[in-house]
Amino acid sequence: MPGEIDKDYELPLSSVDRLRIRFKTKSRSGAPAELIEFAVVYRAMIDGRWRDLRRYDNAHGPPHVHLYDWSGETTNTTLGEYKHSSQVFNAAQKELKKDYKKIREWFIASKT
Repeated sequence: MPGEIDKDYELPLSSVDRLRIRFKTKSRSGAPAELIEFAVVYRAMIDGRWRDLRRYDNAHGPPHVHLYDWSGETTNTTLGEYKHSSQVFNAAQKELKKDYKKIREWFIASKT
């Protein structure tokens, strides 16, 4: 059936690490669903609060990644090597599941 589907859920990586995954797809009769919007956010409980450490999304333009540091500074990088948002959506989940411990260590090291 044609239409839009919105999904928003969390995927635990450990007791103090999680991915928040949000996406919207749109389908047309007889065509596969198309990914319209997405966000994949790695969040970690550090010093008693949940913090965003990395975020991949396609809000406000082409797919990009936000790299957060301890001070709250954000570096944004456009991911031009991918042709489709769905490629970034899938690659982001794979990378964050594999590297979340390293990303956490880098984030904590940025405190000093």
